[in-house]
Amino acid sequence: MKRGSPPKSTRKSATTMLPNSRQTEEAKKKISDSLIRKQLGRPDTCEHCGINGLRGLKIHWANKSREYKRDLSDWLRLCVSCHKKYDSKMLPM
Repeated sequence: MKRGSPPKSTRKSATTMLPNSRQTEEAKKKISDSLIRKQLGRPDTCEHCGINGLRGLKIHWANKSREYKRDLSDWLRLCVSCHKKYDSKMLPM
């Protein structure tokens, strides 16, 4: 232990230092993400540009309403490029 640093038990983790509103938003996203993956599976085709054969981190589930509802119709499959554009509101859907 370095001199002047608090013991490990009193250090705050990154999640406990976040404001409550951000914690709840991140929790909603995690819950929704796992629910969507379980219900809708793993996508391999972007619904906007039509690129197919995508796997892993190259394809995402994007939330249409940005409210992270548990409604399965509130989600769409987007490649990373389209998801970035969609989140920055450059991509109309």
